[in-house]
Amino acid sequence: MKRREFIAGAAVALASPAFAQRRGAGPAVSVTPAGTALLGNPAAPRRLTEYLSYTCPHCAHFSGEASGPLATEFVSRGSLAVELFPAVRDALDLAAALLARTGGPSRVFANSAVLFAAQPQWLETGGAFLQAESARLATLPPPLALVEVARGAGLIALMERNRHSASQIDAALADVGYRSTLTRLSQQAWRTEAIPGTPYFKLNGRPLATAHDWPSLRAQLLATR
Repeated sequence: MKRREFIAGAAVALASPAFAQRRGAGPAVSVTPAGTALLGNPAAPRRLTEYLSYTCPHCAHFSGEASGPLATEFVSRGSLAVELFPAVRDALDLAAALLARTGGPSRVFANSAVLFAAQPQWLETGGAFLQAESARLATLPPPLALVEVARGAGLIALMERNRHSASQIDAALADVGYRSTLTRLSQQAWRTEAIPGTPYFKLNGRPLATAHDWPSLRAQLLATR
């Protein structure tokens, strides 16, 4: 996917993942000092950072392709931890990124897998909703506009189908602190680090410029064991 410049104002105004973690199963999820989600042992010798956008079809493809093997071949063996680094691009992306934390940070990987699996549906619905309702949304307070975007795209219904309560969903969308974190992380990704697009990967802070999908990433992970 070609790089889209991150517009901080849009995120502030309304402001892959690789596996689905089941409750009570699989590696633990923690939150890094930077505010990103980390799957696996924080002291693992290698850390894979995945820069992702929830509205990126290539990120959705990677999520479905890499989900099982990345967990079983690397993370579960303690040789690798995976960090999700959101690079938010637009209002729909922001709503999805906030909803990825529905139920708490420990659910980010599982929720991200759900969001990516259903991306073709909510991305199309959300795009049509934004086109039809842009004028009305511009008159609403930003927090309310964000909820309307999430509802209009079908994202709230998606979280409900995955057994999240209304209070959990409301709390995720209203999390001002994490919305600020998403703005900061996105500015870092697009402006400071100038990533060329998503998904984008780093291993122990070193860019993996030729890794664009699971086969190419897996080859590099195996080569650097």
